[in-house]
Amino acid sequence: MRSGSFELVSELGPEAVDPAAAYLRIIGARYRSLGLNLREPGPITAVLTPTIVELSPYLRSPLGRTRGLSLVSPDRNYALVAWIAPGDPLTALAHEYAHLVDPHPERPVWFREGWADYLSYLRPDATGTLGATAPADRLALLRNGSWVRLDALLTADRGSPEFAEPLFYAQSWLIVRWLAEGEPDVRRISPEPFVQLVAERGPEAVAELLQAFLAGLSPAPEAPPAPAADVEMVETLEDREVALRLADLDRWIRPERARQTLERLAAEHPGWLKPLAPLGALEMDAGRYDEAETLLAEAVRDADAAPRTHHRYALLLLRPTDADPVDRAELAALHASLALESQPDDPRFLLTQAQAWMVSGAWDAAVGALRRLLVQPQSRAKAEQEMAELERRRNQALRSTPAPPLAVASPEPLPAALAPPPPKDIPPPAVEPPVTNWPPPHAEVIYGRVDYVDCSGPDKIIVLRNSLFPMRFREPRGRPAKIFFPPDKSWETIPCGAKGWTINLAYRPYRELGSVRGDVVAILF
Repeated sequence: MRSGSFELVSELGPEAVDPAAAYLRIIGARYRSLGLNLREPGPITAVLTPTIVELSPYLRSPLGRTRGLSLVSPDRNYALVAWIAPGDPLTALAHEYAHLVDPHPERPVWFREGWADYLSYLRPDATGTLGATAPADRLALLRNGSWVRLDALLTADRGSPEFAEPLFYAQSWLIVRWLAEGEPDVRRISPEPFVQLVAERGPEAVAELLQAFLAGLSPAPEAPPAPAADVEMVETLEDREVALRLADLDRWIRPERARQTLERLAAEHPGWLKPLAPLGALEMDAGRYDEAETLLAEAVRDADAAPRTHHRYALLLLRPTDADPVDRAELAALHASLALESQPDDPRFLLTQAQAWMVSGAWDAAVGALRRLLVQPQSRAKAEQEMAELERRRNQALRSTPAPPLAVASPEPLPAALAPPPPKDIPPPAVEPPVTNWPPPHAEVIYGRVDYVDCSGPDKIIVLRNSLFPMRFREPRGRPAKIFFPPDKSWETIPCGAKGWTINLAYRPYRELGSVRGDVVAILF
């Protein structure tokens, strides 16, 4: 089944699919009201299996007590739940959904699981306000079971024996429940205060605090409230689309099985482009870039191609080949732009777009994309590196481009008595421009607009602005820069206070970069 915000894949009947679809709507709206959004903007696919047996191929351990898992891929968000297993399946679905909106997936395992459990047990009161509840089975397990030592719980990972203990999830939930007291914003709950408390007071003393907190909790029903009856209109997924979703999921866990399914779907439905995108991604993962480019070149023809598909194709177009790099870069910039239409602030797409425009020589467009990256704190350092690379490439291109023909004054005419009349049928010979000696040897060249010429100090300072940022250059006193084709023939040097002129400036850079970049050698107007 497909709705506007998610897909649900299952071989179960309406007795499972209908409440699951309704509850997915509820928890999606609930988490959004808390300010929690998907880490990856791709769609959600919920997979319901009848039992843990069908789910076991995707789990780390087929014998584990886990009844669900979540997976965030660049293309799609997955939540998998076994319907017939201990506990409530809808609460398990809310738990896996919480992992998809967790803004800090790098935090310790105990906190991630406890935080997801805490969110899955939030229930609205009579006024509609969400509040924490204490499920009766969790309280009974915590009050009657043997606790995992807190110092071991805080350092456990998924391979640790503590993770398999029956109370690992229950204790993790209790700790997050305790941390959430008095904190209305679930995004601000963090593990650091609890870790610091255990380090300062010891695990035994903190365990006593948790026991006292546990004693004050009252049990509440574990089952979630009945989902709303008015389920939004959904459409049934075709069998081939169900197989495609499961193959895309297999791509991250069982890639060979995914390849077999995708190749079978492509062979059975030759006009269907959707299997080609994950097939191309598999080829990229395997390092077979030529095959990947061939597949993705077809996949991007699909009107519903995912942004990530356009981005993968753009990356492949930017790799070195025998073809014209400028043509390929222009095509890469187009597909990066198509990816950005759906996700306009994605730093990966912006970076690829900027690099494509850089290769094609569209400097101003590349600067625009990098400026959008500069405002994102997590991407600022990379954007500054690319800005420096862009400036280097542009200056290199300017040095390698031949100077245009320059206009020169006409020679003095001969006296009329000495000058023979030119033949009427033969045009006068063209005047060759003189040699300009531009650019000067051993000099860097930069193009820009003069902001201001400052003569207030001991040396003349020329402030030049290109599309990146203003830069300062020094004209040493007694060594004026050579002027080529000034707008005023009386200029022997660029005058103080001049501004607005577009020039090519040749300079010798300083070894150490400071507020002044180098000494001016010559200026070409």
